[in-house]
Amino acid sequence: MGGLNPSLSIAGEIYVIGNAALEDISGLSSLGTVSGEFAIHDNWLVPCCDICDLLDQLTATPPYIDAEYNMHDACDPVPDNCP
Repeated sequence: MGGLNPSLSIAGEIYVIGNAALEDISGLSSLGTVSGEFAIHDNWLVPCCDICDLLDQLTATPPYIDAEYNMHDACDPVPDNCP
């Protein structure tokens, strides 16, 4: 994960919810900012560490983060503000 130069800005919310077959969120690797809600939850095959890596690459912390009920791994649960 982790784009080399995250430059995509979302002026609003991003929701990735309830995708039983989704295994990764690499398609979001160029994401740099999200000005609204950030919700990636109920994706049983998406590792929590990948979500933490994505949050870490953002230039600012979104005002609301919901990253629960994804694949349990070393980063579960995803911290509110991933370091």
